[in-house]
Amino acid sequence: SYDNCEVASLTLSDSIFNCADSGINTITLTVFDVSGNSSTATAQLLVVDTTSPSVITQNIIAYLDSSGQVIISWLDLDSASTDNCTIASSILSDSIFDCSDTGSINIVTLTVTDISGNSSSNDAQVIIIDSLPPVVITQNLTIYLDTNGVANITVIQINNGSYDNCGIETYSLSDTTFACDDVGENAVTFTVSDYSMNTSSVQIIITVLDTIKPVIYSQSPTVYLDANGQAILNVTQVDSGSYDNCSIGSIFLSDSLFNCGLVGVNDIYLMVSDVNGNIDSSIVSVTVADTIKPLVFAENYQAYLNLAGEFTLGVNLIN
Repeated sequence: SYDNCEVASLTLSDSIFNCADSGINTITLTVFDVSGNSSTATAQLLVVDTTSPSVITQNIIAYLDSSGQVIISWLDLDSASTDNCTIASSILSDSIFDCSDTGSINIVTLTVTDISGNSSSNDAQVIIIDSLPPVVITQNLTIYLDTNGVANITVIQINNGSYDNCGIETYSLSDTTFACDDVGENAVTFTVSDYSMNTSSVQIIITVLDTIKPVIYSQSPTVYLDANGQAILNVTQVDSGSYDNCSIGSIFLSDSLFNCGLVGVNDIYLMVSDVNGNIDSSIVSVTVADTIKPLVFAENYQAYLNLAGEFTLGVNLIN
């Protein structure tokens, strides 16, 4: 600007601008000469913000929920990011995580954009952890000993729908093999582990039963009456190797005493009971024999003939 004499001063209608003035601003320039004359003119001032936001992030640990998922927001990663004007938006490169994201460090980018469209980004580490133990659902079980006195169980028989938010890796039992000493109720621990090494355990009851009857081997003996006309039969004379998958509790006979009235073949029962109350029986033919000869005692007798010249001798007169 100039004057025919001399310019005394120049003034602006506005000289300080801030973020609110971004864009085109109309400015008035006023010029005064030394005589007090003045003139004005307008000009357009374009205010531009080219400063990008300062993005400050923080690393975080996020925990999966019962559905195996976790959702994070930019607020979780932002650690007081700033801008010379105003932040318009904050966006994450990833915000939804699931079970497949466990076991490693996930790099997530936070991008911050201001109202002038300037943007900056910074990375943060997101560690995804599954800390939820499996939910264990079981069922008690009744098992039966086999002919060898053994019974086995598997996790399939015990598991009744156990589940985990990320999946079950292993099932295990504290005991899987049972024998005769385990007949009755047994407390067994069922443990479930997921892929993040979270475990849950519950105690179940395994009822072991022995329902197998003893196996009977018998023989048909012959017993001999003694001088008193009696014979006593022992179990060892009849049993010839009976056995049980566990062990025999007792062996007994339905009849063991015989007398003269039973000479000949007699059917009796050999009964075998095991330690768990299972009983079986077998018919055994016992031959009772009398091989002892009579003892004869005779005495002398004087006989007298009758008028017919005869005498009849009775046994009782000699015996």
